[in-house]
Amino acid sequence: MKIEIKTTQYFTCLINLVFFYLILVTFVKASPEHQMIYTGNTNSWVKQNIKTPSYCELFRSMNYNEKIIRTVAIMYSPPSYSETFVGGNSDQYFYLKDCNNKDYFAIADFSDAKNLHLLNKVLTQVHGRKTPTLFSVVFTGRFFNALIPNYGHLGWLRAEFKVHNIESIKPLVSKYPLPDKDADASLLKIGSFLRFTNIEFMFSFFGRGFNKYELENILVKDTKIIIDENILSHKDFLDLSSDKKDGEVIVRICKVTKSSNVWRVIGSIEQLLENKVIKKLQYDNKFILQEDNSWKIIDSRLRAMQ
Repeated sequence: MKIEIKTTQYFTCLINLVFFYLILVTFVKASPEHQMIYTGNTNSWVKQNIKTPSYCELFRSMNYNEKIIRTVAIMYSPPSYSETFVGGNSDQYFYLKDCNNKDYFAIADFSDAKNLHLLNKVLTQVHGRKTPTLFSVVFTGRFFNALIPNYGHLGWLRAEFKVHNIESIKPLVSKYPLPDKDADASLLKIGSFLRFTNIEFMFSFFGRGFNKYELENILVKDTKIIIDENILSHKDFLDLSSDKKDGEVIVRICKVTKSSNVWRVIGSIEQLLENKVIKKLQYDNKFILQEDNSWKIIDSRLRAMQ
């Protein structure tokens, strides 16, 4: 009799465990935070946890940069007839009315998207319209968020979504606010001015860019300028900036980081003559942001690249 009771209790416990496991598996499969993720490469899938923050929350820190994100946003699609390509008029991008300014716009890149037929279907339906179309989109993709504008036509936005999977997309039938390009976007302004200041400063090493007065205005007393471990005085640098070099000069920005009030810009600069690179340097600049949102450079280091 005792053995029968123990056996009954054992099987009851086992059944309960199996039932609980089935419920857990069902929940995990149904949860948007546990999915098979298409990485954008042919036959490449990864099972992992997906972050599901609200769209606006993505931009409030750099914590989500380069992360796989599942979210909901409104996609702006420009008029089919548009022939203007300045200021992002040719770009499709995501936004929301709850954070409606360019600091929170993100380019919509569907080049590696699964279920692309869903996008093509709705775009076909609105083809030829002379007004922009708005779509509500549920999607998963990799989010890129930069400190300076670097995405879209002519680099007018600081964020981009490389969409991997379109869960749903449908045109909005009710009225919804259009993207407000004129609203104050302080982060974009600061980043744009940093990009401009950095590029013009680097051109100065080849006798282009800022003039002497402008250079003196962005230098501070203790600004260090080092080329291949040779320290330049401010006078030497200003003399160098007045000597215009031949050929074409190209400045590239590779990475921008921020620590407290110090912004670090890393990139390269090339001098070309008759389409051949005759000099290539890597630079590492550090700037500080002033109260009036102007920039001062505190450290600039250049070295020759092979």
